[in-house]
Amino acid sequence: MPKSSVIFQIQPIAKQIAKDGQKIVDNIKYESVDVYKFLQQAYQDTDITTNYLFQFLFRKYYNLEEARLSDDFHSEYFKILQDLKNNSQDWNYESVIEHLYQIPRAKGDNAIQCSFVSKMFHTLDPNNVVYDSKVAKMFRFKSLSTLSTDQKIGKFKQQIGTISSSYNEIITKRLLDDVIIMFDARFENHDLHPRKVLDFIFWSAGRTIYSKQKDVLE
Repeated sequence: MPKSSVIFQIQPIAKQIAKDGQKIVDNIKYESVDVYKFLQQAYQDTDITTNYLFQFLFRKYYNLEEARLSDDFHSEYFKILQDLKNNSQDWNYESVIEHLYQIPRAKGDNAIQCSFVSKMFHTLDPNNVVYDSKVAKMFRFKSLSTLSTDQKIGKFKQQIGTISSSYNEIITKRLLDDVIIMFDARFENHDLHPRKVLDFIFWSAGRTIYSKQKDVLE
């Protein structure tokens, strides 16, 4: 008989966020939402392999440069992101992670880039959740750094699933409606996907509640 898996409980985390809801929402900068919306629109409207403004802003916004990635990595990353628009059936989280792993970083080593790949698939479709260090803090995820390559990918996919199902539960059970109302009041007519609203809220919560805790993800 198979072992029963532990069901992740999102309610205590939602209550923690609701308690500091206004502070969490106020800590989201207006330009963060504006730049996000610009990137999403530019991605849909242009060939991003030759849109160097998009590439520059995307790298800054999603902190790609902090990972000391090589120019070859950046180039291949944006080629895949562009290709996803027409050939998404050819790619998935695992295949992109493994493909990019083959490209050395600036200092010559190879590294798994789960977070950046999640941001790639989110750009393609905002229904795909973002795997970010601040969000990971709110979910109490442990670092993937000590795991093997295959274990990292497996754990990443599991954690992406946890974030996704938790966001679904928050939306269907209306666990953070008061905080979402605060977000809507601060960013009028934002027209963001409901999951992206939650991503902003969870990101800001991780940044606000765990401000003194070091970021460790991959």
